[in-house]
Amino acid sequence: MNNLAPTIKTLIPDIQSAWFEYKNKRVKAFPQHALRASSIGHPCDRYHYHSIKDWSKKSLHGAVMQSIFDEGNTHEVETIKTLVEIGFTIVEQQRAFNIETPLITGHIDGIIRWEGTDYPFDVKTMGDYDFRKINSAEDLLYSKKLHQRKYPGQLQIYLLQLGLEIGCFILKNKLTGEIKPIWMEIDYDYCEKLLKRAERVYEALSKQTPPERYPDFSICSKCDFRELCLPDLKTGDGVRVLDDMEMASLLERRDQLKEVAEEYSELDDQIKEHFKVLGTGENICGDYVVKVSEVNTTKKVPLTWNEVKSSYFKTQIVKVKK
Repeated sequence: MNNLAPTIKTLIPDIQSAWFEYKNKRVKAFPQHALRASSIGHPCDRYHYHSIKDWSKKSLHGAVMQSIFDEGNTHEVETIKTLVEIGFTIVEQQRAFNIETPLITGHIDGIIRWEGTDYPFDVKTMGDYDFRKINSAEDLLYSKKLHQRKYPGQLQIYLLQLGLEIGCFILKNKLTGEIKPIWMEIDYDYCEKLLKRAERVYEALSKQTPPERYPDFSICSKCDFRELCLPDLKTGDGVRVLDDMEMASLLERRDQLKEVAEEYSELDDQIKEHFKVLGTGENICGDYVVKVSEVNTTKKVPLTWNEVKSSYFKTQIVKVKK
């Protein structure tokens, strides 16, 4: 089939541009008057300070990221609907709450009422790799991804406010549709840490003095307030501002794939190390053939030209065609 001729393209609806326009209109900044349970797990006091004082200066995400947020909301509704169809009693969906002192607000996705006991929960969607990797609250708390490290604080605040002992995250695999509960008990020491953070932020706001920057540039470089907090990162005069939606989409997709590439590299190393321990030879696992061989090399050392022998393991992974 041939591509459409340029003359035909002018006669048909530009669906992609309409999609971008619609999603971009949904990207807005809203005033934040209090600390939020969903973000209180963020380790930087200065981030929380700017979130309230300088909310209008927050860098806004693009159309692609807005679509990801919208998809997350859709998955949340569908997950809760399925739980009800299974037979679980779900109460107080999207219940608003707040802790008065220090003020922390939030909305609970829902509460599972089971045999007379309430269990608050929050639905989190993620890709297949993260879904397989995360199997405990500790996996979230020590995740390499900041947004996942914030999750435990959110549920801890829910438990504290409700006076309950146990709650869970319901993880939703965006690829397969599977769900997995991650149960968590209330940790009063951790809750105290979160409340102390809130107190420091409100004290800084009362004094109109930003707290110290968090000593981790990997977090600062991705922060929505980086241009305000670290003005040296701003671009100077004469910078080009391009009205190129296609390129903006490619840049956002590149940013998303960067995390996937890091996950691929980590998983690839883990798999190769596993088969390296088994030794050389061919292995069949599922639909894959994994061949491990030892490669011997000889190199000459400069100046002396002595020969040095070494070896390394080579791993080849091939999917069997059916």
